[in-house]
Amino acid sequence: MNKNVLVVVLAMFMIFGCESTDDEKDPVAYSFTSGDIKTGPAEYFSFATNNSDTLGTSSWDVKFTSVLVVPGPGAPTIAHPYFEGPADLGFARVDAASLADVVDVPGSFSTGVFTTVGFEDTWYTSTDAHITEALDYVYVVNTADGKYPAFEVTNYYDAEGESGTYTLSWKYLSE
Repeated sequence: MNKNVLVVVLAMFMIFGCESTDDEKDPVAYSFTSGDIKTGPAEYFSFATNNSDTLGTSSWDVKFTSVLVVPGPGAPTIAHPYFEGPADLGFARVDAASLADVVDVPGSFSTGVFTTVGFEDTWYTSTDAHITEALDYVYVVNTADGKYPAFEVTNYYDAEGESGTYTLSWKYLSE
């Protein structure tokens, strides 16, 4: 009887003990999803709380918003999404396929707007079907509390498929 118990325990260890999980690949990754910034107000996101507000009165690290542009008379309004940080904090854009590829704090940081409005130096591209897709960039922020969170935009659509909602994956590179 003891031999059967040992065989079952060993089999369970082999089945369950050897599986790899997403946590093992990137153990400190967090996620955040904004509200609709196309129709709603801008959102001011804080890495320290992994939350946002629409007033910008609390300490914030990234502001998500969009600018509405009418290209000409009778043309439909186009929302150009972008994000920025407080003027006195630095950020760096890293060319990387995913957040997991970024493990070190960059050597230099810029200040001001992370991405511009329009089609140059932006975080996204639009397909022929007018689908907004994030480019292969990871952004690293030098926060007021001296930490270096890195984030990537993983989605710009809500559960119903409507654009305007940022989903981020992020982690601290240094705390």
